[in-house]
Amino acid sequence: MVRAKLSGPAAKRLVPNGKGSEKRGGQQESAYALLKEMIILQDLPAGTLVSELSLSTQLGLGRSPIRWAFQRLATEGLVSILPQRGVMVTDINVDQQLKLLEVRAELERLMVVGAARRATQAQRQRMRSLAKSFETLARSGDGKAFMAMLKEIHDLTAEAADNEILDNVIGQVQGLSRRFWYTHYERHGDLKLAAKLHAERLRRIAAGDAPGAAAASDALVDYLERFTRSTLAYGARTLSAAGP
Repeated sequence: MVRAKLSGPAAKRLVPNGKGSEKRGGQQESAYALLKEMIILQDLPAGTLVSELSLSTQLGLGRSPIRWAFQRLATEGLVSILPQRGVMVTDINVDQQLKLLEVRAELERLMVVGAARRATQAQRQRMRSLAKSFETLARSGDGKAFMAMLKEIHDLTAEAADNEILDNVIGQVQGLSRRFWYTHYERHGDLKLAAKLHAERLRRIAAGDAPGAAAASDALVDYLERFTRSTLAYGARTLSAAGP
C-alpha cells in the first residue's frame, strides 16, 4: 500500500486555476476530471491510499467536490472507498481489461458509426487535422502528450456522435482502458501503430464512411486486445523466471 505524496511538479501541473470562482457543479466536475487523470497517468498509482482531507489541502479543492468525485470514480472501478480508512486506487487487472475490451468493441462501434453520420463539417475538419497531428506526435515518443491528444480525440468523437447516454457509458470503460495502456505502453505498446489506427478511424468518420469507421474501430480494439495479452504473457514469463 502506498500513501499519496503529491507535492512537487506533478501536483503543481494538475492543480486547476480559479478554484474559488466555480459553482459547486463545476468544482465537482473539475475534481472528477483532475483525479481521474491523476489515476490514469500514475500520479496516483494502483495501491495508493488517499484521504479527502489530504487531497483537499494539497490540491486546493474542497472536500465535498473530492468526495463526489471519488464516489463517481468508484462506480467506474478506478478506486475503492474503504470506510474509516480512506480511498484506495484499485489494482490494474489484465483479466478485467480483456473483459472491458469485449464491451468497448461494441460501444466504440456504435459511437464511431453515429459520429460518421452526425458530425458537423467543423468536427470533420478537426478530425482530419487531429489524425495528422496524432501520427506526428506519436513519433516523438511522448507518452503524456499522446494521452492528452488521445483524450481530445475521444471527446471530439463522442461529441460528434451526439448521444449523451452512450458517451456516459463509454466514458466509464475508457478510464480503465486508458490507465492500462499508459501503465504498459513503454514495454508492450507501439505509439506509432496505435496512432495510425486511431487516425484511420478518424479519417473514416470525417469522410462519413460509417461501415469503414466501424471496421477501423474493430481493428483498433483488436490491436488493444493483442497488446493486453502481451502483458499477460510477460507476467507469466517473469513469474517463471522468479521460480515457484
